[in-house]
Amino acid sequence: SGDVLVKEGDPGSYLFTLFTGSAEVRIGGQLVGSVDKGAVVGELVVMGLAEKRAATVICKEVCDVYALKKKDFRELMKRFPEQQERFRHLAATRLRADVERDLREHFLLNCPLF
Repeated sequence: SGDVLVKEGDPGSYLFTLFTGSAEVRIGGQLVGSVDKGAVVGELVVMGLAEKRAATVICKEVCDVYALKKKDFRELMKRFPEQQERFRHLAATRLRADVERDLREHFLLNCPLF
């Protein structure tokens, strides 16, 4: 436990799947969620939607994790195109959550008080 799977701001070239265990997700040091067995992290980087990691993922316990290189991920998406929609949906959901979180945090900063 306490092992960092990915660190926010770091470049990345792997997608990770948790086969066992759970991890917390932090952005800017703030806890924003968690992932459990079966979850995928790092999809934004391997899909080419981000150059750097969007969050830090820290194992809460011993996790069995599978790492998949960006090159291998892209090859698998060619071989199994029906899976592309699953990853697009996951990426869109996470990107939308990031935007909503930013809007909530900065909303009052952009509102005139008088």
